[in-house]
Amino acid sequence: MADESLSKKAFAKAIEEFGKVDIVVNNAGLGESNTVETTTTEHWDYFMNVNLRGAFFFCREAAEYFLPKGEGCIINVSSINGLKPGNGLTYTTSKGALCTMTRNLAIRFAGTNIRVNALCPGLTATPTEQAFKADKLAQDGVSMRQFGNPYINQTFDGEIPARGQAYGALFLASELGQYMTGQNLVIEKGRYFN
Repeated sequence: MADESLSKKAFAKAIEEFGKVDIVVNNAGLGESNTVETTTTEHWDYFMNVNLRGAFFFCREAAEYFLPKGEGCIINVSSINGLKPGNGLTYTTSKGALCTMTRNLAIRFAGTNIRVNALCPGLTATPTEQAFKADKLAQDGVSMRQFGNPYINQTFDGEIPARGQAYGALFLASELGQYMTGQNLVIEKGRYFN
């Protein structure tokens, strides 16, 4: 995702295959639970490259393609942790920045039919979620999870099947979501009420 040429290649391939691009979904991402004292510069750079830099490249390419026609849809997959940080430092920072970038793009595209929203999943049934539940996402055995847990509503069963997040993306990409832009759509079953 840190390769700047990837977004251009992906757009070219999509246009070759389908004739146009209507929707861009930035869904590449990595999770981690490192605390500030266990976050190396290399770790920070790697996670920021995948979680934020790659999304920026695809958003910029989408802007070049969508602006001349004045329409399109961008969905940035962030996280509940982008709004209520309780996981690793680099993960939550990158996801928070993705939410802010989403709003900035929505402002830029105001007055067009280009919509930009963020999907902010809560705990979703994936291999990364299993590692999170087992507290296996931190280096050196010092995990942010122990500090973030008091801010999670433990009375709600917060795990969501992946299709629950897909429904949110479908809503944002479809005519049903045509009047939404610059929003963070949170799908998390009440686990983070507070």
